[in-house]
Amino acid sequence: MGASTVAGGWQIAVLAAAVCGCAGNARHGAPAPPPNQAETQAPRRADEPIRTPFSGEIIFRVTAVSRNLPIPRDLGKLHYFISGPHWKHVDDDGATIALYDPETQLIHYYKPEPKVVDASVAEGPVSFEALPGAKVVLGRTCKGFRSTSSQRVVTGYYDPDLFVDSSVYSSHHFGSWAETLAFTSGGLVLWSKMELAGGDIISEPLSIQSRELDAAFWAVPKDEAAGRDGGPE
Repeated sequence: MGASTVAGGWQIAVLAAAVCGCAGNARHGAPAPPPNQAETQAPRRADEPIRTPFSGEIIFRVTAVSRNLPIPRDLGKLHYFISGPHWKHVDDDGATIALYDPETQLIHYYKPEPKVVDASVAEGPVSFEALPGAKVVLGRTCKGFRSTSSQRVVTGYYDPDLFVDSSVYSSHHFGSWAETLAFTSGGLVLWSKMELAGGDIISEPLSIQSRELDAAFWAVPKDEAAGRDGGPE
């Protein structure tokens, strides 16, 4: 998508923490498993399918609805990559918008302006509530929730079968990412409406593609030009 686009004064970079792509200021490690966890867990049935965390790309169509403008604004496509403890946002021209480095817990933004954000620092408390009913998104039956913080209200729908290991993001509090994954049990948000002071940002998925992503794909670009990889062939 055209990540340099600004609609109603919002920077598109805010999506890097809450699509997908988001209490307390201290860094937190992953919680230790309870004692004798292996002994207390029920064994998996032979006919029960093995659940595998998602690794791949989700393409979103992003729309801004301004409080001051009568016509919604199409912000283009956002290519969202996630695998293990890594995530990355790429626009439709192949330029990196944002990349999360799990080793440093830093989010590197390249558009609309270069900056670095400590993902371990929370924006403040956030509350969650489950929504009744379900929403079918790309043929998937999704559960709904609403999260509320001082910065935004997010209505989201997620497929519990499209998930990541939430423990690897336990320190990623920026954008309430760790808290969202804790509520969804790792389920990735597919459809969302983010309510901000100036209006709403709506993200709708266009496609979901599983793929393996090598270490080179997650390398932190030195500058914006170095980020023009757009994903694997």
